[in-house]
Amino acid sequence: MRAKIHHTNFCCHASLFLLTTVIMLLNLGCGKHLAGRPKRIQLVENEKPNKFENELIDLEAEYDKSQTDVVKRRNIRDQYSRKMIAVIDKRYHDFLDDMVTQRKGFDASADIMAISLDTASVLFTPATTKSILAGLSALTTASKTAINKVYFYEQALPVLITQMESDRQSVLADIMEGLATDDDIYPLHHAIRDLNRYFAAGTIDGALAEIQKQAAKKAETAQMRIRLEVDDELKAGRARRAIALEAMDDEVSFMKMRTAIITWWDNLEDEVKRIQTNVIAQWATKRNVPTEEPLVTKSESGEIVLHPDRLEKLLKSLNYNENNRLFLADIVRNAAIEVPE
Repeated sequence: MRAKIHHTNFCCHASLFLLTTVIMLLNLGCGKHLAGRPKRIQLVENEKPNKFENELIDLEAEYDKSQTDVVKRRNIRDQYSRKMIAVIDKRYHDFLDDMVTQRKGFDASADIMAISLDTASVLFTPATTKSILAGLSALTTASKTAINKVYFYEQALPVLITQMESDRQSVLADIMEGLATDDDIYPLHHAIRDLNRYFAAGTIDGALAEIQKQAAKKAETAQMRIRLEVDDELKAGRARRAIALEAMDDEVSFMKMRTAIITWWDNLEDEVKRIQTNVIAQWATKRNVPTEEPLVTKSESGEIVLHPDRLEKLLKSLNYNENNRLFLADIVRNAAIEVPE
């Protein structure tokens, strides 16, 4: 009986806690849901235009009628463009104010409230104390996740705003440049195209698209630089190989080169030796260089086993001949060893 009373009291306290949490979240999230763009100007036939949009429609009609009056057409184009710029700016700044002040508060509170209502199924139905505590723990953890999403949004918001401002100024410069010319060079339909660009530049989607474009361009530039560096390195390697091969024109110069390679090998770290062993073994096979003990073997399980300790012995066993000259020149190309005088 006492356990039942204790369970009932716990449920009452837990329910009160949950109800307080929901009320608090409703107060926090009473603002409107934040959109990703300002309110769009509608000029399509299936929409009911407002007073301002009717003015734009009338200007377009008047522009079309003034086919021969170049001065009038330019004045209408300029009037239309400036009206549009003013309204786009107004709606953009209203949108920006909402975005900065709300900070997605409604989304976080709504997420947390949904989690709270799910948890209520544990609190309001007969359950053990362990189950109730588990439900409250889930509420706390999941609420933290929702709040972290808001924190991430707040960190990204300044970047998005900066990108939108930059894009808007860039498009506005294009429009101003166009309006400084005659109508036959920059007609109304070109201005409308740029005005649509101006509107899109002040949206989250537009900012994200531009950020992605810039990232792709940077990646492409980086890849180009890498390709150029690789090409330069390949050219330098081929030049080193040619010089080394030309220098080994007799047995004495061959032995000097072999000694220089052995010295280079002795100064390498063990991990670098393992990497080099795999490459040098392939060159030895390519040049038909005989090896008493192979540099690379396979274990019984099929794994590759490298033997860096066998390379110095192989180098010391090499005599002067064409295949061995090519083999040492290959090592020089990769290791950037200076050709001894």
